[in-house]
Amino acid sequence: MPVSFINIMIVYLLLNVSIQSKPEIWSDFHENELTEAQLENIIENEDYDQSPLTKAYKGLCETMMAEHVFLPTSKLKYFNKGKAKIQDAIREWISNSELRYIRLMVQLNCPSFLNYNDDIDADLEYFFDNFKEEKAFKTHGNYILDNLLQSDGLNPRQRDQLEELKKEI
Repeated sequence: MPVSFINIMIVYLLLNVSIQSKPEIWSDFHENELTEAQLENIIENEDYDQSPLTKAYKGLCETMMAEHVFLPTSKLKYFNKGKAKIQDAIREWISNSELRYIRLMVQLNCPSFLNYNDDIDADLEYFFDNFKEEKAFKTHGNYILDNLLQSDGLNPRQRDQLEELKKEI
């Protein structure tokens, strides 16, 4: 059966809407291996929308900046400032799974002595319950699941749940 012009237009419009509805910060963050300069550019860029999602990605970048500074006090300052932004974003938009994904990425990859791990189980549960419903995950689901699966902080049960979810998409 030949592909009709209408089918092509529908696919184009769906792709175009999903790309445009995603804040620019998503692609700036996810499409490159981030250097210190790129992290700083994302943190300081005021052209992004002012959504909780943008706030959380900027917070994630700040936590990552801790890897690029030498003094332990500077590391902790960056980490705490970024963590606070992520927490604020989740308080503003508690029903967003992508915000939970961002917090999970920090919690699962930060050193355990920082004690930023209280929400892992709740965030994973929310993530599993809402993953298939979220627009971002429909487009980028495998990428997001792969990122989570690369985390050292997962226990075997959590890893199995993520693997099972990956099979479903």
